Amino acid sequence: MKMKRVLTTICIVSLVGMLIATAFSFGVIFVVGGPPSSGDWIITGTESYSDQTIVLDGNLIVENVGNLTFRKVTLKMNCTYDAQYRIEVRSGGKFYVLDGSVITAVDHGKEFLFDVDGGSIFRMNSSELHECGIEDGGSGLSISYAEAVIENSLLSNNWYAIICTNCNPVIRNNNISWNKFEAVLLSHSNGTIEANHIENNGAGIRGDNYCSPVVRGNTVVKNGIGIHFYNYCSPIIQNNTLTANENCIMCVNSDPTIQSNDITANNNSGISLFNSNPTIQNNDISQNAEGIRLDYSNPLIQNNAISSNRRCGIEAFHSNATIKGNNITGHFPAPDWGWGAGIRCSINSAGTIEENSIAYNFNGIICHEYSNPSIDGNSIINNVCRGVACINNSNPTIRGNTISQNNETGIIADFDSTGIIQGNVIAENKVGIELGGNSLNNVVYHNNFLNNTEQATSGGPLNVWDNGAEGNYWSDYNGVDSNGDGIGDTPYIIDVNNTDHYPLMSPYWYWSNPASYDLNRDMKTDMKDVALAATCFGYRAGDPRWDRRADATGDGIIDIRDLVAIARHFGEHYP
Repeated sequence: MKMKRVLTTICIVSLVGMLIATAFSFGVIFVVGGPPSSGDWIITGTESYSDQTIVLDGNLIVENVGNLTFRKVTLKMNCTYDAQYRIEVRSGGKFYVLDGSVITAVDHGKEFLFDVDGGSIFRMNSSELHECGIEDGGSGLSISYAEAVIENSLLSNNWYAIICTNCNPVIRNNNISWNKFEAVLLSHSNGTIEANHIENNGAGIRGDNYCSPVVRGNTVVKNGIGIHFYNYCSPIIQNNTLTANENCIMCVNSDPTIQSNDITANNNSGISLFNSNPTIQNNDISQNAEGIRLDYSNPLIQNNAISSNRRCGIEAFHSNATIKGNNITGHFPAPDWGWGAGIRCSINSAGTIEENSIAYNFNGIICHEYSNPSIDGNSIINNVCRGVACINNSNPTIRGNTISQNNETGIIADFDSTGIIQGNVIAENKVGIELGGNSLNNVVYHNNFLNNTEQATSGGPLNVWDNGAEGNYWSDYNGVDSNGDGIGDTPYIIDVNNTDHYPLMSPYWYWSNPASYDLNRDMKTDMKDVALAATCFGYRAGDPRWDRRADATGDGIIDIRDLVAIARHFGEHYP
């Protein structure tokens, strides 16, 4: 019998030894003991837990040699007052929260703290975090100088969900909702914030002090602020959907790239900039209070679809933006909000507005209060009131635009505003151009006034309607050109004080105007224009056989690119 017991003991010991050896060979450690019944739980080795609930009356400390893994573990921090206990992953420690684990508080009104220190590793995947952080400390899952990846998880009802300082986290495919302050707060951090659903937080994503993360593919909904970067940040904000936020994208002293986002139905501006110079391109910006608001900022705004915002598509104050190639439509004044406009330049704004389509707004472009942009090569059509309005000491240059079918006025200048108005097609408006009595010294020449109900009016005598040699083309001019020089023999009379002394006998196409593809000026682009360009093929500027009209790309040589550019407009008719 004694021998049998000895043999049984030997077998059991051998079996245990084999299991331990097997476990070590697969990198698995069996834990003896586990969390204490009360007091601090300190991890100094490798421990792994699965499929259990742990209630902790103390701190959880993962020391610098500690390695802790949760799988399907619910950890409840049993604080009797806010911030009584904390989770801390110290430098060199590792903490893995995986596969349906949940970290929360026993009493949802008694929050705990959670710190991941420099030099540690933190992974959270397919898990949950709730009731973390305190109001006075403003903390949450706080990660500093650490390596962190948070994926496929739910973070809700915390103060801050995630705070990152001096690190480059990966925060991907999470639901981060109903947190009292920020969903994600970055400082001196980069990293990737991607494909998250961020809803009903005090703010969605906020970064300050030299942050340049990639913020991509997130859905940001119903937050106090959707995305906010300030103090020398240069993030890439790309392919996000932002809707129903109180404020959408805000940038202060920062220069982000904002591209290919859907920015819709936010309560205030879709994009708001202060002292920032970002690139804003290829976004869909609609149904916000304003599409883009600029204060002391000089961005590039290019190739965006900006529509149906409640005040203006773009509104600029003290700013010098480049606004190019956008489609801006459907902006009408909200009650008590003043004029609706596609673009409004206010209070010492300048910059360039070029090659945009600005249509079906209440007003196309408004310049007022000492604003002097260059307005070049735009299509400004079918606006309810005015195409371009210049008021209150504004002196823009308006050159090479098509301004047509606006219900009231193509161009109006008044209240001490003066402009250079050159090379435009001004067609089929109620009034082509209106210069008020307080608008003096406007220079108006090389424009085509076509079939406006009233071609031009002027309330003052001190405007110039030609350049001393050539004036404008007027579709209702009845004079003759006896010497064939292209200039009418008799002046075109606007009123007793305003005269075009050198009216043109045929339309003038300013070179940047889209109608320049009509090379022979017969009001359409057809085979005659292609043939004209073909006869000049291969010639450069300076060659006597070079014809500037055929240089559609403006590069000084007539080549296949010019023929292609003209062919793309084949069949177009001009007003």
